[in-house]
Amino acid sequence: VYKRQVSDAITIDIKPKPAAFTGTTWIAAKSFNLTERWTEQPPQFKVGEPVNRILAMHAIGLPGSLLPPFDPIELANIKTYVDPPSASESTGANGIASRSETTIGIVPIKPGELMLPEIRIPWWNTETDREEVAIIPAATYDVLPVESAALAPTATVPLTQATQPQVIQEAVSYTHLTLPTTPCV
Repeated sequence: VYKRQVSDAITIDIKPKPAAFTGTTWIAAKSFNLTERWTEQPPQFKVGEPVNRILAMHAIGLPGSLLPPFDPIELANIKTYVDPPSASESTGANGIASRSETTIGIVPIKPGELMLPEIRIPWWNTETDREEVAIIPAATYDVLPVESAALAPTATVPLTQATQPQVIQEAVSYTHLTLPTTPCV
């Protein structure tokens, strides 16, 4: 014999996205922030050598599936290689907490100044019912040129050897073989 249990109905009011929201992706959470770290602190940039920048989003009150991807970085003096984001989430006293982390390989292609632009992600704070903006500030770095020794290996040859003709002698040996003149049957 099974006994059917029923709970009281709950009414949930869902508010529309506010017209004042300026972001392209709707992010509504109790808290939201961005962090940045590098595989090398501080990052040292040299032409042709990759440096990894790890960008992360942290949210409370928002599932990881709703965290947007970071916009690609497109600059004339670098090439970038973006790994797929890794996401995780957990639940606790504050509700759902989520994190998404993206590793971006940055390879400078020219020496000089490298300016990484500011990253701004507007989000809606559900606790204060207003828009906020999570920011990673712009940063400028110096890119060192490739060391000349790394460009092409060179060998020093004395001038007298380089201008003298060289005779190469090879030992050649032949083996004498006699073949029958009558057909073999």
